[in-house]
This record gives sequence, C-alpha cells and structure tokens, in this order.
Amino acid sequence: MNSSVLIVEDEALVALEIRENVERLGHTVVDVSDTAEAAVRVALTKQPDLIIMDVRLKGQMDGVEAARLIRKSIDVPVIFLTAYSGDEILERATLAEPYGYLLKPVQEQQLASAMRVATYKHKQDSGRREGVKSFSAILRALPNAVIVTDMSLTVRYLNRKAEDLLGIPNRSAVRRLVKDIVRLGGTTLDRDGVEAFVEVLSDGRTVTLGEQTVTIEGAAPVQVRIEISPLADREGVINGAIINMADLSGDSGVIKEGRFEDVPASLDSGPAVLDTGDLRSYLEVEIVRLTMDEGGSQSTQRGFREGQIMACKRILKYAFGDDALDDFQSILPNARQ
Repeated sequence: MNSSVLIVEDEALVALEIRENVERLGHTVVDVSDTAEAAVRVALTKQPDLIIMDVRLKGQMDGVEAARLIRKSIDVPVIFLTAYSGDEILERATLAEPYGYLLKPVQEQQLASAMRVATYKHKQDSGRREGVKSFSAILRALPNAVIVTDMSLTVRYLNRKAEDLLGIPNRSAVRRLVKDIVRLGGTTLDRDGVEAFVEVLSDGRTVTLGEQTVTIEGAAPVQVRIEISPLADREGVINGAIINMADLSGDSGVIKEGRFEDVPASLDSGPAVLDTGDLRSYLEVEIVRLTMDEGGSQSTQRGFREGQIMACKRILKYAFGDDALDDFQSILPNARQ
C-alpha cells in the first residue's frame, strides 16, 4: 500500500538517503523538512500518512516536541530517528506516542519493516478507537454498574454507577476481593457466583447469574441482573473479569429497564450509546484494562500499549477537565499492583 510520508531530518545527505529508500519502497514523500517548526507546518497542511522524524533538530524545538504538537492536531503515526540508542531525548519520546524507532544509519530493510509495523499498528489503533469493537463487553455494560477484577478476583476498578449501586467509592474498593464488595442476599457470593467466575476465567465464557438481590449496608436491598464476562488482552489471553450489574428497580438511576439485550453491542449498532457519564466510565475502564495488560515484553508492544493509555488519558482530560484525570490517577497506580 502506497503511503504519503513526511521526512524530518536536518542532515541533507541522511535526508536524501532516507527519501530514496522510501520512494524505492513505493511510497510518496510529500516533503523533507529540516526544522521542527517547518515539520509542524507541513504536517498540518499536507497531513501525511506517516512521519519519519529525527529526534534532534536545528532550532529551538526538537523532534519529540514537534511530534507532540502534530499529534495534538492530527492522528498520524511517527517513527523517530536517532544516532544514539542511549539518546536521553528518547526518554521523553513516549509522550509523543511514537510507533517505532530507527537507529542511524538507516538500512532499507529496517526502514521497510518499521514503516509496515507503524502503519499496521496505527490502523489497528484507529479502528479500536473509532469502532470501539474490541471492548464490546464494556460498552454493553456502560449503562449499568461495572466492576473490573484481575485473575485473583481482586477489584481493580468500579465505574461511578457501581459506586452508587454498591455504596462504596472506587478508592476504597480497589485492591479488595470482589466477594467483599458484592453481597448477594445478605451474604457474599454464593456457590453459583463462585462457579460462574471459574467458568469465565478458565473457559472464557460469559455467564449470566440472572436476577439477584444486592444488599448494601445501611440501604434497602436492590434487585439486579448480573453478567460476568472475561477480560482479555489483544492476544486473547484472559487476565480478569468484568461484572455487569443492571439495576432492575429503576430507583438508583443506573438503568430504568435493565436488560443487557436492550443495549447495542457496539457503536455501529445505531445512534450513539454513550452519554458523557458513560464515556467517562469507558475511558477509565479502558485505561485500567490496558494497564492490566502486561502481555508482550517487546519494547514496541509496551510502547504501543503506553501510547493507547496516554491517548485515553488525554481524552479524559480534555473532555472532563484536569480534576477528572487527577481524581482517576490518584487510584490508578493501585491497578498495577
């Protein structure tokens, strides 16, 4: 597939060599910029499919800052160039959410591989954000109360509706066992509930417990419908569970007529499903999911996952303000333990 490429490199001979390699691989070079300021202008004007950016550039701005500014305005993958594997600037590079790194002198085969991987990952990332299909279980549950657990059934996250339904704040629930949070019929999870978790975590099946009575200390019991789904990483490895609870009473405002089948499975099923509260919960749950996804030890996989987390945090901040991100980050470190 032919891609339009912006090359940002202040060494003329290096830039020429990269341009020749890119064109030999069948891609189109839209421009070669030698300063970060020029790169930002060209990127926003021509909107290339891919940017190959030297981290060290002439002028007051380096490549990392240029990439960060560009990514704030347009969604384009960036591959960083550096002459030193230990370049201290690379420590800041993750802030710009790069899709790859290349060490000078650049070999054509390495360039081809880096461009192919960056294009593929960007396509996957864009599809995930736009379609929101890879986490349909969470989307299906957003009008309800949502609890995320790890494999040991330790609570990693409650959305706001779960906080209201269970009468416990997220900060107090995190790192406690789910059996201490969800009490059915005056007791902890019964045998059916335990067996359901075993089935979900071992077989990857979604299990419905049906209508249950949740008891809340100091409040009247609430009738809910409970569904437990597996939480998996991108490779399909199960690393936790998602508990969806629909309030059937309609008293708490969680959901008026709670039936999971009434909620579209994805945004493609019809008009927008998410209100602002649902969007906030989705972003928070997605950050927790990605944080818990420790699969893939390669630096490219870690960097891609960290980029996804950073993107969700940025949306959370821009949509709901600094306080929303600060409140969430105050409990987020617990999700990694």
